[in-house]
Amino acid sequence: WLRPGGARPAGRVLLGVGVGLVGVAMLGGGGGRIDGAGLLALFGSTLGWSLGSLWMRGRPPAPAPIAAMALQMLVGGALLLGLGLLRGEAASLHLAAVTTRSLLGLVYLALAGSLAGYTIYQWLLRATSPAVVSTYACVNPAVAVLLGWLVAGERYGARTLSTALVIIAGVALIVAPRGLRLPRPGRLMSAIGLLG
Repeated sequence: WLRPGGARPAGRVLLGVGVGLVGVAMLGGGGGRIDGAGLLALFGSTLGWSLGSLWMRGRPPAPAPIAAMALQMLVGGALLLGLGLLRGEAASLHLAAVTTRSLLGLVYLALAGSLAGYTIYQWLLRATSPAVVSTYACVNPAVAVLLGWLVAGERYGARTLSTALVIIAGVALIVAPRGLRLPRPGRLMSAIGLLG
């Protein structure tokens, strides 16, 4: 909202972003040692993605949006391939170790995660507010947990389920209609008591 022509998000939206991020942090909190370089790379990439998304919102649409997205993904892939080769990662690639399951996972990520997901993301940048678009950061980890349960048979406990509910609550606050008023805490607790 600080950029020229930007709109200040409603308090409910800011609360939703905060709740969603708390949920994502709860999902990943393992209590182990944090790698400073990795954390810096993660923060930098997230900041770069956000700035690029805001910059794209203010630009006129590309004459051929699908070609523009394909070019972005090809350039990004080429840069990552070059970086991986420079780091010597090719030596750790063993094609004999590639299983059908891992190959299907790669195809899924290429089609659903990149092709479909990025196309939808680009459309959302033009069609809705940045706050609504930002919900992908909260929804993606919850979807990954759901897919782990459905596809890989992973088991989850109460902590993971409660975390998913926190994430969903954050997203609900962000995407709720503008005129929706939040219940006062007393009324909310009374409603919860009636349900229990």
